[in-house]
Amino acid sequence: MITSMLNKKQILRKKILQQRLSLNNDEVKIRSEKVIKNLLSLKEFQISKNVMIYYPFKNEVDVLILIKLFKEKNFYFPAVNFEKKEIEIKKYDKKFTKNKFGIYEPLGEVILNREIIDLVIVPGIVFDLKCHRLGYGGGYYDRFLKSSKKISCGVGYDFQTVDSLPTEENDVKLNYVVLENKIIKGDF
Repeated sequence: MITSMLNKKQILRKKILQQRLSLNNDEVKIRSEKVIKNLLSLKEFQISKNVMIYYPFKNEVDVLILIKLFKEKNFYFPAVNFEKKEIEIKKYDKKFTKNKFGIYEPLGEVILNREIIDLVIVPGIVFDLKCHRLGYGGGYYDRFLKSSKKISCGVGYDFQTVDSLPTEENDVKLNYVVLENKIIKGDF
């Protein structure tokens, strides 16, 4: 049962990731702009002062434009602590370095007070209509979201959604999934 679920996740992850990687730069820009427009319509984004975003990786929705658009908001990024196998928070400081996965992270100091974050914008490979998320499989965001209890919003392209994902006990549902042409609201 568990092996079959993991196989389903791996097959789905591979299929959708290949589709995302096939996008060219113009497609990523146009699709990302549509997602961002929908994100901006969320009251939770509008009232948030401290927003955690991510540095786009492998054609993920480009959320970096939010930094330029909203000078009044404070932006934070995830940084992976590989020893503890968890996400830490760092404030945006314009200086980034690549981690061992090849993902850019800020160089600044770790913010210990997670309560400062109002909204967490989460990347993913696949989302479903119940706001479940499938990432790369490390469980970093699931552990972070479980411990932070903050409003979470997954962002992706329309083709990154399926009706239902196979889920496990450790999988954390998002509050929203924002796509190019719709917003899915979870139970909260």
